[in-house]
Amino acid sequence: FCVGKIADNLGYLAEDYDEQLDCHAMAAGLNARLRNEDINSIFDVGLHEFIQGVIRDANALGRQIERDYRFYE
Repeated sequence: FCVGKIADNLGYLAEDYDEQLDCHAMAAGLNARLRNEDINSIFDVGLHEFIQGVIRDANALGRQIERDYRFYE
């Protein structure tokens, strides 16, 4: 749900600024991956490993949003 909302809000920014940035593709990809996972494939990978991967990808998305929208000093 949260990644979907992030992707939606980034989509609104892309429309407002008429510009697609790297974070837009990352958010869409992460959202699609999470929406298409089923419980069996998660357990095949391992729940712990799956959660670690999601956290890693969410952190990478946050860093990319920071770079794309210049939130750093």
